[in-house]
Amino acid sequence: MSGINIKAYAKINLALDITGRRDDGFHTVGMIMQQIDLHDDVLVRTRKNSFGETRITLSSNRPYLPTDMTNIACKAAALMDERYRRDREQGIDIRIDIKKRIFVSAGLAGGSSNAAAVILGLNKLWDLKLSVKDMCSIGAELGSDVPFCIMGQAKYNKVLGKAVNKDPLACACAFAGGTGTELTPVKGIDAYLLLSKPPISISTKKAYDEIDAILESENEIEHPDIPAMMSALERGEKDAIFANMINLFELYTVRQFECVKKTRDRMEQQADVRKVLMSGTGPTVFSVYKDEQSAKAAYHALASVNKETCLAHTLL
Repeated sequence: MSGINIKAYAKINLALDITGRRDDGFHTVGMIMQQIDLHDDVLVRTRKNSFGETRITLSSNRPYLPTDMTNIACKAAALMDERYRRDREQGIDIRIDIKKRIFVSAGLAGGSSNAAAVILGLNKLWDLKLSVKDMCSIGAELGSDVPFCIMGQAKYNKVLGKAVNKDPLACACAFAGGTGTELTPVKGIDAYLLLSKPPISISTKKAYDEIDAILESENEIEHPDIPAMMSALERGEKDAIFANMINLFELYTVRQFECVKKTRDRMEQQADVRKVLMSGTGPTVFSVYKDEQSAKAAYHALASVNKETCLAHTLL
């Protein structure tokens, strides 16, 4: 059975704005996302079988992780098999083994990163020679975060080969517009991070429904200036970057869930913290520090609040 191991990186949102809502109910956004070195290991293996059918199996070190076709990694394998596998008269086994480190249902794109790893892995194993743009198009059919996860993994997994690593869309930081799948590479921020996830899960659908009501009912809501932030990132002007690190979903999640507010408040109390922000719709909160020593000093204070707490660094 041939196989490939992919590092599937988590992401954080440096900025997240809601720019509108389409007739089909989907929201349009303006986001800047950056991948971080916290990652899952995704081993993808394939072999022909004599059953004349596709068999997809998934295992994980987390017993609560779905292992059937409800898992987005399995959906990615099925989509790749349907669209690109050659020798369709023969059956094939696709096995996915996930060693999970990324917090689950956390606003860090853990599931999306696993799906991205499957797409990249099968592209390599089957010698499809798809571009990153092609793979992002496939990923967009599975979820809005999958294309960005593909871009970062494409850059940093050397096992994928130079053609993928050097693709123009292989990057660790990007602006996302539209429904989150219109991606433009941008320069990221070099930062030490502390991440802490309260012991709850946030419904993304519920968060989007609630944010609509908040935006309609409240005045003077502070939005991130995305163009200004992109310019500041390009020049490395951290004060301007921090000023625009705004996540509109904090208006819902931080207000609604006391444990998220407690986590955010505790982070803001730590020494040498530069910025505190929630990622995605939550509940994970991350803080930015000027150096690794400051982040490590804050770790113990947050680990006593939330079991799922870790140190990380941005990928550049």
